[in-house]
Amino acid sequence: MRSRLIWVGIAIVTAVLIYEWVTFYSFVDQDPWSVLIDPFVFFGPVFAIGLGYAAVAGERSSGRIRMTLGSGGTRGDLVIGKIISRMAALLVVLWIPLIIAAITLLVVWQPADATLIGLVGAIFVTTLTTTAWLGIAIGASCAASTELRSLSISAILMLIFLYSWESVMRVFSFFIAGSMDLGLDPTTDLVDLVDPTWLAYATRLNPLQTFEAAQWYVPQVLDALVAGTPIDASLTGSPLHTANAFGLLSLLVWIILPISLGYLRFIQAEIE
Repeated sequence: MRSRLIWVGIAIVTAVLIYEWVTFYSFVDQDPWSVLIDPFVFFGPVFAIGLGYAAVAGERSSGRIRMTLGSGGTRGDLVIGKIISRMAALLVVLWIPLIIAAITLLVVWQPADATLIGLVGAIFVTTLTTTAWLGIAIGASCAASTELRSLSISAILMLIFLYSWESVMRVFSFFIAGSMDLGLDPTTDLVDLVDPTWLAYATRLNPLQTFEAAQWYVPQVLDALVAGTPIDASLTGSPLHTANAFGLLSLLVWIILPISLGYLRFIQAEIE
């Protein structure tokens, strides 16, 4: 039953990706693969949280963890196993709909500016960002003693990043710089203003906003590097280029830091 639901979910996501692309691509003068992955700004966190929130907390609340640890396994072994299994599942639910949708677009609509390296960049951005959310979800699962608490931590963070982060940044900008402009291009979320510089970096601490910038930024950079042409001038000046590169680095931190902190709490917790 669970496997059937997964395949139904994959089919629905594939249909949504194709529908969104057909609906919006003709109105946006951007890389076609960047448009294709745009729905993952929502789907990515939902998939990752759904896969990760019960990874360790579910073992604790069900009592299965005592059997695991009693048979010679360690808490570290448990966490590593959960990371590997959840990551494998995540790649399946991400890559299958992306690849099916990409092939469908190439065969049916044949966008002239669709390149293989652009598709690689889009898949890379989607995978890296969603893995960051998986890190958050597994970290919360390690730290929480129940599935509900784990889910609450991840869901609250998602809501903050989705609805509150930009507003908080605008308030900081108003009091510090006298302006509520965060220096973001309204279409791509790429940095187009650099005063004050720190705001460009602060907004990139939000994995959702990093995704929205990277989905345009990475394919452009990769296309230019492979073609041997200069990178678009809007991306090269410091700190324009470095702010978006910093966003990618912050995603690696979101993968590692929550799991590390959650694991430290987990190894100190008493197993009931």
